[in-house]
Amino acid sequence: MNRRKRSRFIDLRAMRKPAALTTAIVGTFVASGCSKQDATWYKTADDCIRDTECTDFCRTAYQKALVESQRSAPRYRSLSACEYDFGDKECYPRDNRYVPAIAGFMVPEGKDCDRRSSYPYYGRALYWPRSRYSDVNNQLVTGDGKKVGSPYSNNLSVSESMFQKSPASYKTLSRGGFGRTVRAASYSSRSSWGG
Repeated sequence: MNRRKRSRFIDLRAMRKPAALTTAIVGTFVASGCSKQDATWYKTADDCIRDTECTDFCRTAYQKALVESQRSAPRYRSLSACEYDFGDKECYPRDNRYVPAIAGFMVPEGKDCDRRSSYPYYGRALYWPRSRYSDVNNQLVTGDGKKVGSPYSNNLSVSESMFQKSPASYKTLSRGGFGRTVRAASYSSRSSWGG
């Protein structure tokens, strides 16, 4: 009985990708992952107006953040599960579930109101977990679990992708579930090209 390895018949040269193509693909991923955008977060539209003097822009950005939070806020089955992640009196009922109150909204940096408005999703809702049990205690996060910075500074440096449409939240979380979401979002951003 003659046993032969099947791999002996594989032509490895035919399976190799051209170096130029591989370099172009890697370069595209690296370049797209490195674009940062300076941003500012505000608790209210009035705070934004005082800082920027862009009345219409700030009011619209705040309204966009409220609309986004309707779609993308973390959802919990019980008030205690939501407060476990976000802190006492930081959650309220919505559509037979509990969601955290938004801490504020994030907008692109700059004094030019028209340039700031050019971003399609320039009013990004932010949440501030204050529970000592939360993995992201005292950090600003988006509804899909991405960390954006400290709530104690209004200045942020975020990926430009933060001003793209955030995914809708259909999953109901259990106690401590938002921490797992943040860990997963943080891991995926660290493991991506250039992130």
